[in-house]
Amino acid sequence: MPTGSPMTQSTANQTSKNKLVKASFGYTIGNYLLKGIAFISVPIFARLLSKEDFGIYNTFIAYESIAFVIIGLAIHSSYKNAYLKYKDNPPNRNFRTYVSSSMVLIVLSFLGWVLIANIFGSKLIEWLSLSRIELNLLLIFSCSTAIISCYNSDVGIYYDYKGFLKLSAFNALANIGFSIILICTVFDGMRYMGRIVGTVIPAAIAALYVILRNYQKAKPENYKEFWKWGVGYSLPIVPHGISQVLLSQFDRIMIMQMIGAAEAGVYSFAFTINLIIFVTANSLETVWLQWFYEKMNKKDIDGMKKYNIYFVAGIALFTCLLILVAPELIYILGGEKYQDAIYCTIPVIIGGYFTFLYKLPAAVEYYHEKTSSIAIATIMAAIVNVVLNLIFIPKYGYIAAAYTTVFAYMLYFLFHCIMSKKIQGKFIFSVSWIIFAVLAVASVSLFTYQNINNLIIRLAVAFTIFCIAIVYEEKNFCLIKKYILKKK
Repeated sequence: MPTGSPMTQSTANQTSKNKLVKASFGYTIGNYLLKGIAFISVPIFARLLSKEDFGIYNTFIAYESIAFVIIGLAIHSSYKNAYLKYKDNPPNRNFRTYVSSSMVLIVLSFLGWVLIANIFGSKLIEWLSLSRIELNLLLIFSCSTAIISCYNSDVGIYYDYKGFLKLSAFNALANIGFSIILICTVFDGMRYMGRIVGTVIPAAIAALYVILRNYQKAKPENYKEFWKWGVGYSLPIVPHGISQVLLSQFDRIMIMQMIGAAEAGVYSFAFTINLIIFVTANSLETVWLQWFYEKMNKKDIDGMKKYNIYFVAGIALFTCLLILVAPELIYILGGEKYQDAIYCTIPVIIGGYFTFLYKLPAAVEYYHEKTSSIAIATIMAAIVNVVLNLIFIPKYGYIAAAYTTVFAYMLYFLFHCIMSKKIQGKFIFSVSWIIFAVLAVASVSLFTYQNINNLIIRLAVAFTIFCIAIVYEEKNFCLIKKYILKKK
């Protein structure tokens, strides 16, 4: 049969689809198992740490989100394009060598920042409200996160969800174990420090493993060419990454500075619920983005638009379910002292859905290497968020930050839509479906607020949506039938 025959093409498409679905399912289920471990730990740390300790730790994590982008130069964002550019090159100039060389760049950047931080440490300590030890732990953690991000991007290219899960499982379990031990022993009198050290040590061990693993696969070479291209591609992503932090985490830093650590702790706790959407969307994105690149290479825009509808609708249904049960999740995870977090949680979840939607237009920008456009759109949204926080947090308290964040995320998505259409010439997703999905999420949010004390009604609606979601999933993907019931 000729290679290009319709049957051969159909078989190839089916194989590609099965590979995509299997990897997506593997990433999602595996991530839920890992985050399930993390969620089990949330009630533990909510009770081991005071609200002040919880706020200080989450502010440290917010700082790390900024520092990891700066130290890592966002080089992980270049991997998918580097794979297309270098995969067929000779051994000393291929993709594997590029990965190893990028690790060297991150380590050198880390050493440079350690030197700068310790020379000008007093100013940074005063500005960030960190001790010198915390500042150095922040740099170690940020470097480790940058290297782990490179690893996750690397294995995502090959749909290697097992490799991703092994490293993530070690990091999650060791993080929780080390933290509990240190909080209850060495740092009993300064518990937030036990949580910080317990987070940094496993990440550093995982990063060292990644460096050695990549060195064994290919020794770093051809630095000049790789670094020139890689930094040229990823450097505009650095302000984009920092702006993403200003959108997602800087509000808790502002709350801590403007109101107090306890309020920052309550606000930060609201984001633990949003983590469920983050895990779902990121698990699917890990393999969806590679599939997107393959479709773009084949100019199959119509095929992408069809599957992007599934993506948009599926996460919308999931978001609605999460909003309906959010009050109970907060009580289970945090107890009475975090009940006020519900008034932040629902808008934070809506913002999380816009964060997911942004990935659709941003993929076009990444594919076409228009990283400057990505940075411009994100910076604009971040500036809006910071300005609104400065205006409304002093007037209305920390809850205002959740609503300013929703508005900023909506602009964030719209700005990237404008940029992607300018680059591609048309949308790669259905605008009408996105409008419908956003209205559905907003309607369910309003319904939840109106029935916040009526659990029975909310559970009845949640059950109805869940049944719709299962029927929708089985009609389009048959994941339960294929992978849980094991039917062909």
